[in-house]
Amino acid sequence: MAWAATSLILAPLSLLAILAAIPPLVVQIRARNFPASVLIVGVTILNVQNFINTVIWHSPSTSSWWDGKILCDIEVKLYLGISQAMCGAIASIFRQICIILHPDHLAVAPSPRQRKITLVIELTLCILLPVYVMIGHYLTQRTRYWVRLSSGCISTFDVNYAAPFLTYLWPLVVSLIGSTYCLIAILRLKKHRKQMASVLSNTLGATTSRFYRLFALACTLLAIYCPLSIFSFVQDIRIPMHKYSWPDIHPPDWSERIMLGQDTRQSGQYITADCWAQVLTAYLAFLFFGLGQEATQMYKGWLTRTRSFLSKYAKSKCEAFTQPPHEFMSLEDGLNIGLPAARYTYEHPQATHPHHSNISELSG
Repeated sequence: MAWAATSLILAPLSLLAILAAIPPLVVQIRARNFPASVLIVGVTILNVQNFINTVIWHSPSTSSWWDGKILCDIEVKLYLGISQAMCGAIASIFRQICIILHPDHLAVAPSPRQRKITLVIELTLCILLPVYVMIGHYLTQRTRYWVRLSSGCISTFDVNYAAPFLTYLWPLVVSLIGSTYCLIAILRLKKHRKQMASVLSNTLGATTSRFYRLFALACTLLAIYCPLSIFSFVQDIRIPMHKYSWPDIHPPDWSERIMLGQDTRQSGQYITADCWAQVLTAYLAFLFFGLGQEATQMYKGWLTRTRSFLSKYAKSKCEAFTQPPHEFMSLEDGLNIGLPAARYTYEHPQATHPHHSNISELSG
């Protein structure tokens, strides 16, 4: 069955993006950077979805499409939650940078109370608010989902007055919060750029190189996702709204409300901009944290362990081929290990000769 050109492009790019995100994720987990780890884990999951969707719904012929039940129910919730979590992670990274560059932080390390406040804020932005958005989506979910070529499972919602506060307003709000922190961080960085070594001395595991790379990655991602959040919000609020009604949103036949096919108003646009942004995010994470000194050392460690494993495996195989079988033991060996000698007494059978009358038969 023929593949659409967009599927042929997005499928390998998504697969490579999944692999590219692994080294930066390991680096951030080792650095105990919770927001950056959430960001990379989230974009990896979304790229897994992109790869699966492009493989399943690759054909322009909608008659052969699978309806996506169960899979799409899971994917649309994960998409909304993870997209919100990524915005929250970017805002949390800029908040981290602002704290590091704060004048009070230059003299002393953060107190336990400040660490708890930071943890609560990061959990709220990266975990709790995404869960709220996923729950809120069900309350405004007029159809189960929409299946499109290459993009696969797309979330839908009812355009009522409650929908913005339950779903699509929060990515914009968190992106604006991240933008505010970004401006503050830029001003403080401009002030303290000449003394970064002393500034980072009170931050565990922070180096000047890692700090600037994290700041550059966050700025790049904010420049991508903040405009997307604004554009998406503007597109949603342009649709006339109506009062909220649960019976209208979830009628008895709600479970069969599945949209298959391409919207005629968006003909030719098979893949949403979010899909390309998710692929690009993984490559940017690898560019900033998959080629650094800590990543290079990690690659060397992986190579050393791989060589050690292969050498031990090859050595064990060689020993298995060269080692004599245990069942062939001499009489002396049996006596030495305390086994009964009778078990290892060898009988010498007498040679028997064929009867003269059978010689002709034996000879052929």
